[in-house]
Amino acid sequence: RTSLARADSCNMFGPTKRDGPADRPWEYHMLDAVAKDSWRLVQLVAGEHQQEIKWEERVSDTYGRADDETQVYYLLRSFGLKWQVGDTLLDTAKLNGKTQAAHAIERLQQQQEQQQQ
Repeated sequence: RTSLARADSCNMFGPTKRDGPADRPWEYHMLDAVAKDSWRLVQLVAGEHQQEIKWEERVSDTYGRADDETQVYYLLRSFGLKWQVGDTLLDTAKLNGKTQAAHAIERLQQQQEQQQQ
């Protein structure tokens, strides 16, 4: 795994927290919930955007590609979060010590897997 510092300096004009949730509102609000380490907010976002959430999306060495739903869209640093290329939202929560958010995401993923069986 490598740091995204390189991508950060190459792509300074992608979407940040300051841009608001116009694109991928579920991701914007989920990143905000993770940054706040809030179990309740993670649950609320998941309930509001249940059909849109892509738990499997990963941090890439670029961001801001609205057409690629496999990678995180927003600049994680703008939410005050550290990251590593290849990390999921759950990995990002754990990396940042956001234990309440991480537990909420794990539980939601387990519920989703059970529903798919």
